[in-house]
Amino acid sequence: MKRMLLAVFWIVASCASGGVERASKPSVEIATDPLPPDRDRVLRDYERAWRAHDAAALAALFAEDGFVMADSSAPARGREAIRKAYAGAGGLLDLRAFPHAVDGNVAWILGTFRHGPTAPDAGKFTFVLRRESGGPWLIAVDMDARLDAAARAGVISSLRVWRLTMRGIRLLVCGAVGFLLVATVVRHALASNSSTGS
Repeated sequence: MKRMLLAVFWIVASCASGGVERASKPSVEIATDPLPPDRDRVLRDYERAWRAHDAAALAALFAEDGFVMADSSAPARGREAIRKAYAGAGGLLDLRAFPHAVDGNVAWILGTFRHGPTAPDAGKFTFVLRRESGGPWLIAVDMDARLDAAARAGVISSLRVWRLTMRGIRLLVCGAVGFLLVATVVRHALASNSSTGS
């Protein structure tokens, strides 16, 4: 009984301090730190091809069955359709990644784009990446949307809200786990007392 109470106390205390997150990592870890080089390469290659107005190089960054879902045009599926969709497109482009995660051979990146390193954010994007057993990361899905002037000011604020929301969800989950553990201990104690009392 004392061991169970100590375990409950440890889990609740760990949740409050964030220790459980470090003790048992989820299968998909969401990161806001810089991208690892193998995934950052996809963004830099995309920027280079876009600046060069090179639709063929852009299409080569995609999986054979990849999708482009741009804000202002119909979805394109497959490298040939992507090459046609990007024909004539290009110019200054700066991609900035924020949260990202990887789970085996699938990864995602959320970020913003702008038309030059000092320009304001012009839009947001989501890349879903895929790779075949140790091969390079290829874009499976590219979704983007332009920001209006009001939204541009809120992009960074939205990311801060997202981080706070994730902390809140973690605390809610830890609280629920703690409650269930306490309820289990109490139920166990009551069952023990009733069996020893009869």
